[in-house]
Amino acid sequence: MALSLSLNAQIIQVSGTVKDTEGKPVIGAAVILAGSQSHGVVTDLDGNYHITLPEGHKNPRLEVSSLGYKTESADVKSSILNFVLHEDAEELEETVVVGYGSMRRSDLTGSVASVKIDEDDAMRSTSVD
Repeated sequence: MALSLSLNAQIIQVSGTVKDTEGKPVIGAAVILAGSQSHGVVTDLDGNYHITLPEGHKNPRLEVSSLGYKTESADVKSSILNFVLHEDAEELEETVVVGYGSMRRSDLTGSVASVKIDEDDAMRSTSVD
């Protein structure tokens, strides 16, 4: 199953898993070809990914990033490449989730509302459904 990389390499297919330090899958982590913004995939519900790299890359390198984790990277030396992401508490403290995106706290303009729901209210059901 090892994939030989050479100067005349064809299209390279790489797959693997992305997990956190506790061994739990990281869902929705971005796996991209380093130096490229157009060749990337996102991990599935089990933290699995499968990416096809274009031909012509002499020493391909994959980068994996996800909100709340430090970015990891590794050279592609085989067809299976697994990653373990480490939490980045500093990044979480500086990030504000806005709608469907996120931005740094320093880039945010306007007011921010924070809603805290205690456990009893969160568990309360308002209908039989």
